[in-house]
Amino acid sequence: MKFYSLILFICLIIIQNSCYCQAKFEPAYGAYPGAIVALDAGFNYSVTTFEQMTNKKHSIYFSYTGWGQPFPNDWVLDYASKNSIVQIAFEPNGGLDEVMDGEYIREWAKNARRSGAMILLRWASEMNGDWVAWYGDPEKYKQKFKLIHDIMAEEAPNVAMVWCPNDIPSASIPLYYPGDTYVDWVGIDFYGVYYYENGVPERTDPREKLKIVYDVYSAKKPIMICEWAATHYTERVTPHQDCTQYCIAQMDSLYTNIKAQFPRLKAFCWFSVNSVTTNKNDFSLSDNQSILSHYSQIIQNPYFISLPYRNVPLVKIGITEDSVFNNSFNLPFSVVCDTSIDSISYFINNKRIGSFNYIPASIPIDITNLADNFYTIKIMAFAKSGFDNFETIRVALDKGHKYSVMIMDDILGGSSFSVIGQWNISTSQPDRYGPYYHYCGMGTGSNIASWNYDINYPGYYNLYAYWSAHENRASNAPYAILYKNGCDTIKCNQKLNGGKWNFLGTYYFENNAKIFLNNNADGIVIADAVKLEWCFVLEVDYEKLILADEYVLYQNYPNPFNSATIIKYYMPENSNVKISIYNILGREIAILTNEIQQKGMHQVKFNAGNLSSGVYLCRIEAGKFTKAKKIVLLK
Repeated sequence: MKFYSLILFICLIIIQNSCYCQAKFEPAYGAYPGAIVALDAGFNYSVTTFEQMTNKKHSIYFSYTGWGQPFPNDWVLDYASKNSIVQIAFEPNGGLDEVMDGEYIREWAKNARRSGAMILLRWASEMNGDWVAWYGDPEKYKQKFKLIHDIMAEEAPNVAMVWCPNDIPSASIPLYYPGDTYVDWVGIDFYGVYYYENGVPERTDPREKLKIVYDVYSAKKPIMICEWAATHYTERVTPHQDCTQYCIAQMDSLYTNIKAQFPRLKAFCWFSVNSVTTNKNDFSLSDNQSILSHYSQIIQNPYFISLPYRNVPLVKIGITEDSVFNNSFNLPFSVVCDTSIDSISYFINNKRIGSFNYIPASIPIDITNLADNFYTIKIMAFAKSGFDNFETIRVALDKGHKYSVMIMDDILGGSSFSVIGQWNISTSQPDRYGPYYHYCGMGTGSNIASWNYDINYPGYYNLYAYWSAHENRASNAPYAILYKNGCDTIKCNQKLNGGKWNFLGTYYFENNAKIFLNNNADGIVIADAVKLEWCFVLEVDYEKLILADEYVLYQNYPNPFNSATIIKYYMPENSNVKISIYNILGREIAILTNEIQQKGMHQVKFNAGNLSSGVYLCRIEAGKFTKAKKIVLLK
C-alpha cells in the first residue's frame, strides 16, 4: 500500500511540474540579482559605476514613474542597453479612478514595446498598505490591474505583469490578488529596519517575510523580491545607532539560503538609497564600506546569474517610420530570442498577408494592387517558448510620386516666412524647432507672422504647427489658413504640447499654401515652424456610384478632421432620418438632422468646434435602418 502511495505522489509531482509554464523572462536555473542605483550618489547614479564597485554584472535595475507621466524612455533604454531587465514601478498616485483605457496608456504601452526592453511592470505595488493612494478597495484594484494587463498584452507583449504586495499588513494580501491569468510574476516588498517607527525593535528574519507570498504562490508563479534592504544606520532611536552587523546578518540569512530554501525565487533587488531624511534609515550600499564589501562578496555566488533570459522575441524593422516607396520592395527585419522561433507572420493594415516557418532576411512587400496611401506593416514572431511579439512601421506608398513633406521654419530672409509688426527672436527654450523662434505679446492682431509655400501638386495636405510651450503662452493663438475653398481659423493652446508637431487640419491647396498667425490672443504668441504633408485622400464622386436599393452611410470627409466635416448618406426611399453624434461613452452629444427627407443623396455638415479631440460615432437612423461609423476629431 505504501508503494502505491509513493507512486501516486510521484505522479502528482510530475503532473504539477508538467503543467507549469515558464513565465516571461523567467530563468530555468538561478536567480537574477538587481538593484536601484538611480538614487544613490555614491555610485554616481550609474549602473556602470555600481557594477564596477560591486564587481558583479546585475540582471535587473529599476526605478519609478507615475500615472500621467510619459513612458520613461531615457532610463529604460539606458538599463536595457546594459543587457539588463528593466523593472518599472508604475504608480497611480492620484488614485485608481484616474486609471482608464485611452490614448495616454495606449501610447505608454506602445513606447514600452518600441523600447525593445525586457520589462517587469510592477503595477501599483504595496496595495495592501494604507500609505498608498490605491489602497482600500480590492475589487477596484483588481479591475484596474486586469485592465493594465490586457492593454499590455495587446500593445506590449514584452511586458511581464508583476503583482507585488508589501509584507505588512499580511492578512489582506489575498484579497488583492487579480488571478493567475493576469499575473506573470508575484513579488513582495519588505525591509529590515532594526527599529519600527515607534522605537520597538524589529529583528524579523527576511526569510519569514518572503514566505508570506512564497508559500502561497510559488507553485504557480515565479517569485520576485521587487525591493528590499536592511538598514546599516538608523535614527529611529536616540542615540542613533550603527546597524552594520544587523545588515550583514540579514544579507547572509537571505542570500545564502535562496538556492536551497527558495528555488522558485527568481529575482531580488536591493534598495540602495539613503532614506534617513524620509524614514530615518540608511540602506545605501555606498555609504558603508563594510556593507559594500560584504555585499560584493556574497553576490558573487554563481547561482546569481548576470545574463537575462529573453524568451519573448524582440522584433526590429530595418527602415525608418514613414519611409516612402514608389515600387514594391523588400522589408528588412531581425528577430532576437533565446528560444527558437516557430514562425513569422506579416500584416498590412492588420490583414494577414503571409507567413514563414523560418526567419527570412527580408519580407517582400508587393504594392501593385495597393492605392497610394499610408499603410501600417506589422511583423509578428512566434517563439517555441509560447510567447510572441511584434513590431509595426508606417510606410507611404507613392506610385504617383506626389507625396512630399514641406517644413517652413521661421527663418528670416527666406522666401517662405515673413513678419509684420514687432516680433522678437529667442533661443531660450529647448522645445523649439530649428535655431530660434519668434514671439510677441498679446495685442489687437496687428503683429502678423506668415508662411507661404508654392504647391507642386494640387491636393489635400495635412497641416501641422510647432511651438515652444510655456505657462505664459496664449491659450488661443489664432492660425488662419487660406486654402482653395476659403479660410479657416484654428485657435491653439500654446501653453501645452510644445516641442512636437500639432495637427491643425486637412486642407485642399491648389497653387500655394498661406498660413498666418497674429497676436490677437490672451498671452505670448509663438511663431515657429509649420509643416505640410501630402495627404492621400481620394474624394469620392458620390453621384457616380452605382447604389443598391438600400440605405448607405458614407465615411465622413475629411477624416480625421479639425473643426468641421461632411457626412453623406443615401436614402432609397422617402423616410424620416436622424443623424446623431455620440461620444465614446455612448452619450448623444449632437443631432445634425431629424426630419422626413426625400429619396436620394444627402449631406450634412458637422461642426465640432466646441469638442475636444477624440473618437466619436456618427449614427444614422432611417426607417428600420441603423448604422454607425467612427469619426476622428484632431485639434
